[in-house]
Amino acid sequence: MPREDAPLEKVERESKVRAYAKEHGLVVDEHYLFKIRWSEEHGGRCFCDWDSDRRCPCSRVQDDLIRFNGNCMCSVLITPQKLKQKQKQRNRPTWIRIAGNIAMKNNIIYDLDELKQKKRKITKNKEKEAKQLLKKLLS
Repeated sequence: MPREDAPLEKVERESKVRAYAKEHGLVVDEHYLFKIRWSEEHGGRCFCDWDSDRRCPCSRVQDDLIRFNGNCMCSVLITPQKLKQKQKQRNRPTWIRIAGNIAMKNNIIYDLDELKQKKRKITKNKEKEAKQLLKKLLS
């Protein structure tokens, strides 16, 4: 049965989730607030495991923090350290492959073959410099 077929029943959850987070030294990941909104509309059911008895915040959050490396199963409740890691990843520019060997990053189009050649040249130059430095040190 799809998630859309979950029974509708309005319940207030966001304040409970935020209180739970504050009480246990966790943070609510604002990126996943849509899961809390969905939970409020569907009787407090867990967005990710709605067909079970989980009600947000569920009794398994502490176990999930260990199992899922710092966040609950839904990723709504998260440790501050894990949130910093996730935000760092979210802010990293992404490469979008357009076609063949052409990609785009930050609205700039790159030829991937050309980038590979430049990288090889830089690596070879560093190797040469390291060998020269080693010769100087040994002599």
